[in-house]
Amino acid sequence: MEALIEPILPIFLVILLGCFVKKSGFLNEGTLGEINRFIFNFPLPVLVFTGVAHSNFEGMNFKSFFAIMIPTFLTLLLSLISGKFLKLSGGKLGTFLQASIHGNVSYVGLATILFTLGESSLKKGTFFVGFLILLNNAIAILSLHLTSRNTKDSFYVALSSILKTPVIWATFLGLFFAAYEISLPSFILKTMNILSNVALPMALIVIGATMKWDFLTDNVFPLILASIFKLFVLPVLCIPLLNYFRVPIEYGVPLIILLASPVAISSYVMARELDGDARLASGAITLSTLLSPLAFILWRVALGVS
Repeated sequence: MEALIEPILPIFLVILLGCFVKKSGFLNEGTLGEINRFIFNFPLPVLVFTGVAHSNFEGMNFKSFFAIMIPTFLTLLLSLISGKFLKLSGGKLGTFLQASIHGNVSYVGLATILFTLGESSLKKGTFFVGFLILLNNAIAILSLHLTSRNTKDSFYVALSSILKTPVIWATFLGLFFAAYEISLPSFILKTMNILSNVALPMALIVIGATMKWDFLTDNVFPLILASIFKLFVLPVLCIPLLNYFRVPIEYGVPLIILLASPVAISSYVMARELDGDARLASGAITLSTLLSPLAFILWRVALGVS
């Protein structure tokens, strides 16, 4: 058991450090927002670009993206049925739907891959990040838009922001460099490595500092159910499809870790901007993050990762 917990524990200790930093008054909401904006626009895209650009896609079947889409839509359908059964409606239903599939792949997912599986697996994981961000955000916007009212202007603003997301462009640019085997000068690569190394530790601190503990008192059952869908149901639906689409194991394991990542912080922003339930979104982020160490340990055992 110690061998399973030890690689994951430091990640969540850093998240707890973020909680302490916020509670102690070292960082305020404005500063946290600026730090998050910096990570999102600079170190994180560089990390994704370098990972994709230096990946070896030999033997990789691009039909593997169906191994992401199919379980995502199946989970969405199950969450819709569950939401109707729980008599959720309007923005609360839309928030519940997006929380069930919208994962924090950029921060927690990539950090878990790096610190538990190593840099080689991180490069494999970055291959999927841009696609996951595009898919998850598009579904989140549609879920909130179709269940809420008076969101026409916000819908187009949010959709535009997705298309301008730096990580998505970094993914496409990395694929271009990888396809044509374009090399960058050594000093540029070293500079990019220094910058990318900043991304994940800073991101974990921001996650801890932005968790909202008081929201766990509301909507307890929907929060638990959304967390189960996100951390366990979505990844387990993916596993048989990895075999069906012949996804190499070195890509499949990082993908499962990404799919098992907790609810994305951006789901709170979307719920607030698109007439969803911001309190439910915050509770889902916090609860799923608290449960994610258990989920990651379970998936390490299930996948036979030592």
